Amino acid sequence: MSNNMEIAALICNEKLDIESALKTYSIFKCLKDTGNQIQIIDYNYINADEKNIFSKIKSKKLYNFLDKNIIFTARRYESIEQLEDDYPLADNFLEVNPKQSELDIFPKNKCIVYGVKDINRYYIDSMKEGFKAFYTEQEFENEENERVVDPLFLLSNEQWQEFGEKSLLSDKSKDYVLIYAKEVSKEMLIYAKNIAQAKKVKIYIVTDKMECLLYRGKRILNPTPADIVKLIYNATDVITSKNDGIKLSFLFGKKIHIFFDSKNELQMELINGLKLLDRIVTSQDRVILKDVEKNEMSLKIELLREKSLRLLRNE
Repeated sequence: MSNNMEIAALICNEKLDIESALKTYSIFKCLKDTGNQIQIIDYNYINADEKNIFSKIKSKKLYNFLDKNIIFTARRYESIEQLEDDYPLADNFLEVNPKQSELDIFPKNKCIVYGVKDINRYYIDSMKEGFKAFYTEQEFENEENERVVDPLFLLSNEQWQEFGEKSLLSDKSKDYVLIYAKEVSKEMLIYAKNIAQAKKVKIYIVTDKMECLLYRGKRILNPTPADIVKLIYNATDVITSKNDGIKLSFLFGKKIHIFFDSKNELQMELINGLKLLDRIVTSQDRVILKDVEKNEMSLKIELLREKSLRLLRNE
């Protein structure tokens, strides 16, 4: 996408959470930095039917954070039908990870798709003949489509560090083990305690489950995306079962301890793809001591990032 163009980006998320917020910011940032006027289409960021009060508060805080750091369209779209009837004016359109039902909204000659076949295999149309989207699953493997990185890897280590400085967390200590998980298990806590005692550091906890308020350790409530980035970057060790925790820890070269989420069908492919099988915790009493070494995937992702950015920017 050339400079000085008006671009409207539709980022298709199942729900607004930390990872989808990070991906939204990453897409916005990498396109804005080329001098384009970029708007993120305000679609599916707020779930009006959400009944859980805690989830409502968390979603609202995430949305407010994004609203301060990106540019949303003036209109909020509550359905695909609304978007089809009145999509925003733009020179070009970008769709990130759309479902089949979310395709065919924008003019084909002005739209590209940054699509995902699975968690570790993103593809983009090569744009050799201009802007066009691919529309069927089979076309992900088409020679006309180029392999690109997960949107979270579009920004460099240094850019994410700069983003983390937006955090307003008052405690800047680096002497802590971070637990970042959807749900904290007893095994996870024992494992963290073993590391913390050996290193004489604190335990910080970020989790979606309210019962974790009863756990020992500093609980970080309703963190912003910048808080998560800062917490991961500053931690001595990161204990996680979340995909964004794995990706950011890998990017920062952190000592990561993965509690594999057996309910997350695609997580093993992510771990395999990043060559992190040796970071999976097999016992609560068996702490992984060795540091994370840069593997061949670190270099591959750096090269793939540059290629991805060139394709996105049509350079």
